[in-house]
Amino acid sequence: MSKPDFAVVRIGRDAPDGAEHVVPALASASFPAAEPVETTAGNLDKVRDILFGAQLRDVEKKLQRLEDRLLKELAELRDDVRRRSDAHEQKLKLDLDALSDRLRSEREARDDAVLGLQNALKDQATATQKRHAQLDEQLSKAQRDLRQQLAEQSSALSDELRRRSEDLTQLLSKSVAELREEKTDKRALVSLFGELALRLNDDSTGSVG
Repeated sequence: MSKPDFAVVRIGRDAPDGAEHVVPALASASFPAAEPVETTAGNLDKVRDILFGAQLRDVEKKLQRLEDRLLKELAELRDDVRRRSDAHEQKLKLDLDALSDRLRSEREARDDAVLGLQNALKDQATATQKRHAQLDEQLSKAQRDLRQQLAEQSSALSDELRRRSEDLTQLLSKSVAELREEKTDKRALVSLFGELALRLNDDSTGSVG
């Protein structure tokens, strides 16, 4: 009994593992002659579809689902990145606006402070000038009053000295006349001159005081 003939058929990339599959030969000693090439290729397609068609269709479905899932996730990732980018841009814009407002407020506050300091310095300078003018006026008035007081005291002292001098002169004249009239003795003369000396001493002490 002769062994059956077998043919090696290479499925190629259509097979999951790319392996070679052995199918019974279509031609043997007990079968008719081989069919034409076209018929053999068609039979091979049928055999391949019978053997691997379900698996290929399942793989294609899985690949399609995987592709759809990848496309969906890619679209979601693109939307998420766009949303995050928009949110980040919006936050950055808000932060920049807030920073600009703060800087503008600080600049305005600093300008107001500088202006207030300038006004305060101007007011202080004006007040200082007024104070100096008042002090000068008070000093001038005090000097005038002092000169007037000195002049009045000098005039009063001059009048007092003149009056006392006149009184002493009259007293001396009176004493001399009395001495000539009464011809007093030496004791009376000494007493008179002593009294005259005391008066002169009193006058000198009052003038100095």
